[in-house]
Amino acid sequence: ADKTLAKQADYVDFKRAVDELLGNKFSLGFYVDSVAKIASPYLSDTAKFRKATEKAIRTKKAESLEKFLEKAEVPINTIDTIIRTVKFAIQIGSSLAS
Repeated sequence: ADKTLAKQADYVDFKRAVDELLGNKFSLGFYVDSVAKIASPYLSDTAKFRKATEKAIRTKKAESLEKFLEKAEVPINTIDTIIRTVKFAIQIGSSLAS
């Protein structure tokens, strides 16, 4: 769960929370933050990784990020998870642009 509400919260609070979560799911920062959390234990320079992730999503080229992660010797299962997330972000961005 990304967020919790008290059982007694009213509909307006519920709707505001849902709208906020949906807005986050369609933002570049959400995906960059998500994969940065996954990759951070394996990287010494997370700022460089975040920049590479943003570029991969904006240019729709997940392969460049995959090479970056391989060079950093990130475990393959972690790379797979990150690349799947980035490809999903690319798909979301493409469908919003259409």
